[in-house]
Amino acid sequence: MARLAELPLIERVLFALKKEQREFADSALARPAERDAFEYGRVTGHFSGIQKAIQTIEDALSSTDEDDDHGFIRRGETRFTIRN
Repeated sequence: MARLAELPLIERVLFALKKEQREFADSALARPAERDAFEYGRVTGHFSGIQKAIQTIEDALSSTDEDDDHGFIRRGETRFTIRN
């Protein structure tokens, strides 16, 4: 696996966005009972905004119809999909 500094800038941005989204979701779910309707909407909007940014970047980068030998497009993934 390559070091993060060795990856192209756009891939580092995507990794950072996905990490931020994961951490934000974890913190939002840590204390769900302490949230009112406004706070729930704010958290949902923040999460959705990050998701939209990730999707926009991935769509722009994979706008060609080319597929690799591993078939990531057929699985509904992009070349930037992080599997856990």
